[in-house]
Amino acid sequence: ERQKAEESLRLRLALGEIIASLSTRLVSVAPRNIDDVLQGALQEVRTLIGAEHVSMFQIDEDANGLHLSTLWSTRGPTPFPPGVSSISVRKLSTILGQLRQLKSVEVPSARDLPPEATFERNLMKERQFGAMLLVPFLLDKRTVGYIAFAFKDEKARWSKDIISLFK
Repeated sequence: ERQKAEESLRLRLALGEIIASLSTRLVSVAPRNIDDVLQGALQEVRTLIGAEHVSMFQIDEDANGLHLSTLWSTRGPTPFPPGVSSISVRKLSTILGQLRQLKSVEVPSARDLPPEATFERNLMKERQFGAMLLVPFLLDKRTVGYIAFAFKDEKARWSKDIISLFK
């Protein structure tokens, strides 16, 4: 139990350092380099938490959809997978509703998704994701997108204090 608490604290501190560093870099970076800074930070977080994939989706209100803006995998940056660079908001209504309410979404396994989350379940099976953690990406206290971390293995639930660091 003590070892688990120490590991959680180590992860919290390391994640806090990455987020603080990202904040500092974003203040001084030229607008044309923001994507590079975000990609670097997402790669650091992916490595730290042991995710096989991390992606960042931006909500496109005009198109009523989501646009995949960044995708990292254990093999480095990869091109957008066919058919996944843009997703209709209707397909993600279950999860997107929670993200819009500024709630993170933990999916320990595809089995834990509600019956109406057909798209998400099929995506997890197709991509062979065992678990996912989705965190809203906020701007002025509203959700403008989300970051999704995917794991090959099913994972235990994340602590609330770790998830709160992403907000």
